[in-house]
Amino acid sequence: MRRKQDEISTDDDFRVHELPTYRFRIRDVVWLLDGIPRWRLEKFLSGKRFKLSPSGHIGMGSGAWRFFNYQDVYRLAIAYRMSLDGFAPKLVSDVLKEIRDEELLDINRHGESTAPHLGLFRKEEEEEPRVEILGPHVQEEPYYVLKLDEIIRRIDGKIMSKKKEKEREE
Repeated sequence: MRRKQDEISTDDDFRVHELPTYRFRIRDVVWLLDGIPRWRLEKFLSGKRFKLSPSGHIGMGSGAWRFFNYQDVYRLAIAYRMSLDGFAPKLVSDVLKEIRDEELLDINRHGESTAPHLGLFRKEEEEEPRVEILGPHVQEEPYYVLKLDEIIRRIDGKIMSKKKEKEREE
């Protein structure tokens, strides 16, 4: 049964068609993140330190399906990269808080990510490291550079190869 809100008005000149949003399941995320160990992925999703979560669920309890959108996958990839590089969960969480979804989804006219590079900085008198978008305005040298565009392009490349593979099968 269709709901009133599902009906499409043909006389609405301002109607904008929605772009398809792709949803990824947990097995897709494991594949996209180059075989991330399942226990680590679960730690990102259930741990209070990382504060990451899927954008949707179907069902309840331990058998519920979790669905992830692009931003969710990108954030998990960033957390995984930083964890592999030895950063503590609190710092990873702080970095993720600084990244807006719009920055993860920005693309150029060729469809490639234009996400910024982030730098971690720390002076002796500072208690916590600070995160800044790198650019000409930055005067000091970061001790760590997180190249968001490279992380995103790698994931997007894997998604595109999977789409092409499915198209060949059909």
